[in-house]
Amino acid sequence: MTGSAVRQVVIRSGLSPLPESQASVKVKGEAVVVDLGPRGVLFGLLSGYFLGADHASDLPGYVYFPKGGWLSADGNRKMKEIEKGNPVELPPKWYPKLVYFKDASDPKTVEMLLEVKPCEGQTAAQKDRQYCIYNNRFEEAFGAGVRLKSVVIEMTEEPVTKAIDGLLPFLNTVRGGYLDGQFLGGGPKLSNILHGGDFSKGEKE
Repeated sequence: MTGSAVRQVVIRSGLSPLPESQASVKVKGEAVVVDLGPRGVLFGLLSGYFLGADHASDLPGYVYFPKGGWLSADGNRKMKEIEKGNPVELPPKWYPKLVYFKDASDPKTVEMLLEVKPCEGQTAAQKDRQYCIYNNRFEEAFGAGVRLKSVVIEMTEEPVTKAIDGLLPFLNTVRGGYLDGQFLGGGPKLSNILHGGDFSKGEKE
């Protein structure tokens, strides 16, 4: 089973002596939806697991580029890698947060499906740290044999998808706030960490 979402990413770049000021990004789109039928529905969010000092955003796909690197040789190379017809498989470090709802009508029942963090045995200062998957709950949530195979990004000319509000109608009431209805977040419950912007961004038409 596969799922996909089309998002519009507008990159604005300008001349600046500061690398972090070389580009800004505006995103319009929604979470990836993977419908597993009676087993449930998986959502790949607009936010990622990891935000490092060497990246400008935790938006999946955008973090694939080094901070300020859109105008660099490495940035151009990576852009070409995801041109139409050239999908790129992402490593766990750049996965979107993957969640599901125990009850699709209740936003407070949201649960994380796995955790991505530095692999054990590495030091905090270690260069080119490797990231591993922990607490994989796919089978617990969806049943025996269900597992994540890969996460892929690519360019397309298809229109931006607009389907998630029909699956999660409560997003219309929590937009701008957290899933538990609060406007002050921080947890510890996931419903007080995730907000409407993790599922959908940009103006509706």
